[in-house]
Amino acid sequence: MFRRSQFVLLAVAIILSVLVLPTASVFAASVTSPDIAVNGCTLTVSFDSTSPAISYNVTIYDDFVAVGSLTQSGAAGQTLSFVYTFTEIGTAVPGIGIYVYADGVQQYANDPFTAIDTNCVPGAGGCSLTDGSYQALLPLGAVLYWGPDESKLVQPYTTIPFGNVVTVIDNDNPGWYHILWACGEYYIKTTNVSPNPAKITKPFITPKSNK
Repeated sequence: MFRRSQFVLLAVAIILSVLVLPTASVFAASVTSPDIAVNGCTLTVSFDSTSPAISYNVTIYDDFVAVGSLTQSGAAGQTLSFVYTFTEIGTAVPGIGIYVYADGVQQYANDPFTAIDTNCVPGAGGCSLTDGSYQALLPLGAVLYWGPDESKLVQPYTTIPFGNVVTVIDNDNPGWYHILWACGEYYIKTTNVSPNPAKITKPFITPKSNK
């Protein structure tokens, strides 16, 4: 049987071991070891900020081309999430490249990150397209509308990050492009698109929509 003094010492040791266990914040994702999640064609890179004065950037490459660059700052301890949605994954080389920077200094790199290859089907991913659809680049990003009118903003407010490529279904409404994004039909302003797909890109050879 334990003596009383031995029991007390054992109890103290247990309490101390609990006190010195790392808290959850110690295990939180950091800029040098971020959490990376994939949901279909959507990539989310998350980690905790260490100072509101630091500007964090996540740059994403596909087939050696920077397709997205996302920048945020946040209070110390705040979890920052950088979300980028692909319309397709290039097939020149496997995977994508994920690079994380703090004030312009690289802190993390994962290249190639191949987990997204099996989740994001290349091209339109089985979406129903019309003959004469085009691809167009969004050099500045774009706000989504559910109709060709500024009063018809998608709710909640939704944007496509710059550098993404969208499928243009038609431009029948002056000043607007009717687009396909993640298999949903939306409208964006023509000023968001570069170059003008009707002028310099070739149409996809696609089946007509059943709609």
